[in-house]
Amino acid sequence: MTPQPFNLDVLATYKCFYLLNHIPAGTRDIDIVITVPDGEDLVDFVDLFTMNDGRILAAWQHPMQKLPLHNLIALAGDRSEIINLNNVERVLPHFDRPVTATNGAFLFTDSAPVPNGDWRCDRGMYGPVPFVIEQLPRVFNEVSELIVFEHLLTVNGVGSMIYIESRDETPRGTYLIGNSVAPATTRTFQELVRLTWEWAQLADAPFYASDRTAVQAKAFLSAMKLTGFETTHIRDTLTPMQISRFLSGDTDARKRPDSITSMDSTIEKFLFDRMAASTLSFIVQHNPTLWDVRAVWEREVEELHAGYARFHAYYELSSTTTINDTEVVVTEGSASKPTEVPYVQSQIKQFQIKNDLLTAIADAL
Repeated sequence: MTPQPFNLDVLATYKCFYLLNHIPAGTRDIDIVITVPDGEDLVDFVDLFTMNDGRILAAWQHPMQKLPLHNLIALAGDRSEIINLNNVERVLPHFDRPVTATNGAFLFTDSAPVPNGDWRCDRGMYGPVPFVIEQLPRVFNEVSELIVFEHLLTVNGVGSMIYIESRDETPRGTYLIGNSVAPATTRTFQELVRLTWEWAQLADAPFYASDRTAVQAKAFLSAMKLTGFETTHIRDTLTPMQISRFLSGDTDARKRPDSITSMDSTIEKFLFDRMAASTLSFIVQHNPTLWDVRAVWEREVEELHAGYARFHAYYELSSTTTINDTEVVVTEGSASKPTEVPYVQSQIKQFQIKNDLLTAIADAL
């Protein structure tokens, strides 16, 4: 695939974007593939665009439809890069949890094919699987108790970093965060990054551990292509977690550390650089040489209003109903299209998050 020159009209058709950070600017021949159990298949729903500074932007039209696929891979000669299909708008409300939070958890999990999966181009068949199954109470008694489940970073067949939150804290969650025999669950994202890095160290000298958690953690971070600066920051700045404390001889190493490092700009950038965004101006704001951020922002505001107008008309909402009237939108949309309630709820949430993000970007212009 040969990247085409970017222009603002791209924003009328494409609704999700990922900036390639490890494929060199100006590369002219790139394949986009998806991992399947017996290898890799080419995909045809992603297009590539060259930005002002020569860097390459991946773009696709249906962000919600492609979420179950989790990630693709860009290939250019001997270079490769994970393309995360999960968009940052979905995790912005959750990624920076207070260190004192008593609910919600980040998990590093294995990634395995779903048994008896129906492999199709629009249906992802890899899912998160615990590395170690401990004999504990169920996480949830009812599906309705789960209020958030989001993938942050995924490498199909290798591992996933996910966030889950229930209406109330569960005994299982409390145990896994503070007393697990194989810790891979944390209260904050920065703890999970550090803990995953610690597991990865066990796969190297002098340990050469064959434990699957360690092996997959090493493969996962290799696929994430950490920079030297990021690696040093994780090692020297983030709070040592259970693996490091165990190796240091702490007698209570299974406990969650008392003093957790707060989210910082390096860990935030680590995450944002590896996520897609439905709001291109968010990516451009963090990479100002790509394009004129104000021009992108103005066009995206137009496209948001046009998209909401189409949504408003399709669901026959009353003339006074606005993008922020969540309950009214759901009530009226459900009455108009009773079989599409989950989509109405999801779509209005995405409209609101994008509207809030564009407002925040405007404040920084």
